[in-house]
Amino acid sequence: MLMLALMPDTLSVREKTLVGRVAELVTFRQALAGGPAAPVMLYVHGPAGIGKTALLRRFAEEARADGRPVVEVDGHGISARPAAFEAEAEAALDQDRVLLLVDGFEGCQGLETWLRTRFLPRLPERALIVIAGRRPLDPQWRSDPGWFFPLLRTMALGELPFPDADALLDARGVPGEVRPTVFAAAGGHPLALTFASELAVRDRDWRPTGDIAGDLVETLTGEVPAPAYRLALSMFRRVRTVTRGLVRAALPDDDADAVYEWLRGLPFVRSNRRGLYPHEAVREALDAGQTGSAENRDMHRRILRYLVAEVRGGADPFAVGDALEYICSMDNGQRRYLTFRSDGWLYEDTYRPEDRAALVSMAHEAEGKETARLVEFWLGHQPQNIRVYRRADTGQPRAFMALLEFETVRPAECAADPMLAAAWAHCQQNGGLAEGEYLSLMRFRIDPAAPRRPSPAMDMILENLLADLVRARGLKLSYTVWPDPEFWQPLISYVDFRPVPGQEHTPDGHRHVLYVHDWRSVPLPDWVDQLSKE
Repeated sequence: MLMLALMPDTLSVREKTLVGRVAELVTFRQALAGGPAAPVMLYVHGPAGIGKTALLRRFAEEARADGRPVVEVDGHGISARPAAFEAEAEAALDQDRVLLLVDGFEGCQGLETWLRTRFLPRLPERALIVIAGRRPLDPQWRSDPGWFFPLLRTMALGELPFPDADALLDARGVPGEVRPTVFAAAGGHPLALTFASELAVRDRDWRPTGDIAGDLVETLTGEVPAPAYRLALSMFRRVRTVTRGLVRAALPDDDADAVYEWLRGLPFVRSNRRGLYPHEAVREALDAGQTGSAENRDMHRRILRYLVAEVRGGADPFAVGDALEYICSMDNGQRRYLTFRSDGWLYEDTYRPEDRAALVSMAHEAEGKETARLVEFWLGHQPQNIRVYRRADTGQPRAFMALLEFETVRPAECAADPMLAAAWAHCQQNGGLAEGEYLSLMRFRIDPAAPRRPSPAMDMILENLLADLVRARGLKLSYTVWPDPEFWQPLISYVDFRPVPGQEHTPDGHRHVLYVHDWRSVPLPDWVDQLSKE
């Protein structure tokens, strides 16, 4: 039996069919009715593809039929900061009898303590809350007197029993003679049943190969209306979310809106307010198809130009993540430098004076005494250029970076930091800086949980470095110090940073090398086009 690690979704009418889940519906209706023993919060959890989204969609329909306003939050579509969640859910704070639905909670589960203690208690007295995620709730909910049973009920979703699974196939029009094949491939897993049904309805002779997602992609891509549609499908391998604007930029000579709507209608595609994205197992099964062709290279160049323009514009907070993922996907060897595991436990913030001791201690733990000394120096000299990555539940620092900026450099700064002295000497040897120009120095990337290696915090650090490079005005030379450069060298070379000759040091026993990119020699448009070459 195949268990697909996929997120549930429903975009076609057939996928909106909910079968079973009788006990869960009874509990929800009890909550709608109210009363002394009625729950005020339901937490639905279970593995990906088990039907959480379909159940929440039914809850929303019944709440609206009951006359309740409904406010929906997609945990995958917000950042981990409390302010971002509150902006999405603020309409629930002043509506009587409101139903607040939070789906994809695993995407922002780092906010759990803040939700329990700060946000949810502010909801109107007759509000009802439903949250769905892959992981169970933190046990602290049970020890909080404000959330004891029966006010809080949890629902662990499992596979559908046979009668309900059979009803799902019936609703999807699966002929009786092929149902044994579908059950053998998917068991009672709702999304696997949905995908297998799609294949069986299209081809009654279909037999599972062990990869339902791959079978589905192969079947659907064999029926694409035109080559442009196949190119559009390949975008899902490279970008987190495919937006309408992205399709228009990628396919300027085609009917981009028609292509976008075709993508939206595919049974393995999910949508949020930003755009479209596939189930993860399907993303892995997708084949770019025309990789290496001139047409494909041109499309990638247009896409990357569009994504960089979005980052430069600054309006979309997710644009920089999309661009970084796309850049790393251009050469699959670079993907190992991202973990893609951000689940809302960290958020970026500015440095606060009370963070000083914690950051110095983190530097000492991750790198050693000399690095800690340098961190302390720069905390005193450029605190505005320190980015701190905090736990969403406690606000405590867990990682940080320093991206320093200089129009000129003081002798005391060169004396304190040999890498800055080397960068400034290199700058002076190569024409110096004119009025209004500056250089930047990525000096520290400190994550004690994974020193000098990829991590969720490092993903965020690399995103911010990309954003700074793209949005900068007047930046002429970008320097970066990399510890353990042998590991990171392929990525460093790929983004066209080159070693400053003879400039390496071994503080705390770790080899550090200074690299530079000269924006006067390779300006931003040329740099972007250079990245898009396969």
